[in-house]
Amino acid sequence: MAITVVCQIFNVYSGTGAIRCPQRTPSFRMGFLAVCRALYDYQPQAENELEIKEGELLYILEKSASDDWWKAKKRASDDDDDEPVGLIPNNYVEEVSEMSSLMPCTVALPY
Repeated sequence: MAITVVCQIFNVYSGTGAIRCPQRTPSFRMGFLAVCRALYDYQPQAENELEIKEGELLYILEKSASDDWWKAKKRASDDDDDEPVGLIPNNYVEEVSEMSSLMPCTVALPY
């Protein structure tokens, strides 16, 4: 029996028995630089900024070297919506150090 599991980091794996999700996948394959978790709520002050809520996962697309604003995207609220993209203050987020905290590394399948 073959089972497909979709991991939260946009990767799909198939197999039988147990399925292992990678600890990390190179950012050039995923399209973002890092995954961060929002530490605080943030309400946009300008049109190009992104609203974030505490605990939300954000995918960092660009890190500015000249200021404290990063370009990020987050999951769409519905399947039909586009993923919101905008600037966020980098001191409102922390990088998720272990991808394993986002998804299980092993999924046991019942037989």
